[in-house]
Amino acid sequence: RSVRKLIFICLILWGGCASLTGIVHNIPALAAIRFILGVVEAAVMPAMLIYISNWFTKSERSRANTFLILGNPVTVLWMSVVSGYLIQAFGWREMFIIEGVPAVIWAFCWWVLVKDKPSQVSWLAESEKAALQE
Repeated sequence: RSVRKLIFICLILWGGCASLTGIVHNIPALAAIRFILGVVEAAVMPAMLIYISNWFTKSERSRANTFLILGNPVTVLWMSVVSGYLIQAFGWREMFIIEGVPAVIWAFCWWVLVKDKPSQVSWLAESEKAALQE
């Protein structure tokens, strides 16, 4: 029941599936990897919405949701440029491998830095924790 744990697992699986896309040599394996990647991606948005509801007050949630939802097209915008460069420099297979690795690294940063709920951290004042629970 931990959003933190779900996102951690999704990041590892996403990075792994992205990297495996560059390694496979047959259509059934590629289809299986892309299916798993789709399932993993489908779990992230609901998990992030729960996370936002835990960490932002009601008045802040719409702005937080906006940034979350804008993250995808903004990432596609700049990663398209990066992907093009990686393909030219290394090849399409290597591009998938290179782009999958940061997700796995970020998963471990996420695990260390993030907690599920404000009540689990010591750096917030009690008044701030109470405001987040309203």
